[in-house]
Amino acid sequence: MHVVASKPLFLSKELISTEVLESEREILRSQAEASGKPKMAIEKMVEGRLRKYFEEVVFMEQKYVVDDCKSVKTVLDELSKEVGSPVKIGNYVRVEVGEGIERQEESEPVAQAA
Repeated sequence: MHVVASKPLFLSKELISTEVLESEREILRSQAEASGKPKMAIEKMVEGRLRKYFEEVVFMEQKYVVDDCKSVKTVLDELSKEVGSPVKIGNYVRVEVGEGIERQEESEPVAQAA
């Protein structure tokens, strides 16, 4: 349910490729530098925005859809304590209906002879 609603791109932060991470960091740095703030402030802005990015695209960092006061990681940690055994998510698959299907443009209806 959560994966369908939140559309995460990555399971955990550790699974984000270096290229994607550096690209996002560079975009955020450029945006922060445009604000004209001091270098120290820019670095803090980049790190803060990067945390926000993780909350949007990383499954374990996202707010849990059933209780948005908790992250998915927090919910799994609580469940692990409750059942007395580690609860982990190894992988997920999200399938969208119609994904990958090219739709043909419908031609205008042909008038039928009466």
